[in-house]
Amino acid sequence: MSGPLPFTVAELAAAASSPNPELFYLQRASMAQLADAIIVTEGGRELLVHSHFLIAVSPVLEAAFASQAEGGQAEEKPAHIMLCTPFCCFSIEVALAFLRLEVYCANDATDAALAEVLELLPQLLHLSHCLDTQRLFDKLLSYVNGPAFLKVLPAVSPAALGALLEAADQIKASNLLEPLMEHFQQADAVSKEQLMSWIRVAEKCELAMALHLGVGRLALYMLAEERFAFGSAHSVVRQLGPLALAQLLTYLASGPVLRKFVAARDFTGMRPGFFFGQGPKGLG
Repeated sequence: MSGPLPFTVAELAAAASSPNPELFYLQRASMAQLADAIIVTEGGRELLVHSHFLIAVSPVLEAAFASQAEGGQAEEKPAHIMLCTPFCCFSIEVALAFLRLEVYCANDATDAALAEVLELLPQLLHLSHCLDTQRLFDKLLSYVNGPAFLKVLPAVSPAALGALLEAADQIKASNLLEPLMEHFQQADAVSKEQLMSWIRVAEKCELAMALHLGVGRLALYMLAEERFAFGSAHSVVRQLGPLALAQLLTYLASGPVLRKFVAARDFTGMRPGFFFGQGPKGLG
């Protein structure tokens, strides 16, 4: 079950641009009056929070607040404790989603809510991992591992899909990387743009299996039926790195459409994409 929909992405966007964005997670204005801390997000946007709530979910934030308390003099104690790191590296939308789903309204972290914030999943993974907030981190892993994510994967933007693959590599989460690759392989509809984003990140991060999977799927698209013809893949191939291009040419050379064409050409020193035309018809 996906669970109820506690908020929409439109409501999140509206909160991010409102003069009182903290109401998105505090729910009541009276809660803001009791706040004793402010976190500063990307672009200098400030959000009122309660230090004890954050300390309860994150040992990293507990240490940060303790450090601030030890460093200040009692007579100089400000009305609010200011906390920048690591929130200053994340957008206000990510911070709002994190505060609602992890700190203030944990029961809202349903599959339906995560489907609403698909584009923020990579950043939420990074932030929850950085802060060692195990509850939300485990929920995000469970969601990406589960069947609900497979259903919405075609709706994930190419940039977010690539960022999710990169996040899986950076935080060294094999229990995220492996199911993500499995879902990518099983998804019925993957666009050309999603494929290219996946391949670029896989090559940059040296994820051999992910690169093999992405290039193999791209080759299948290009060789299936009549989707590929001579001079029809320049816009695709020119985006590939050398390793991905070499793998793609290997796949394509074994296909009936390109075997004769590839055999007749000498590609030594030739720039990727020189011998292709526009993007393959029917890709995405």
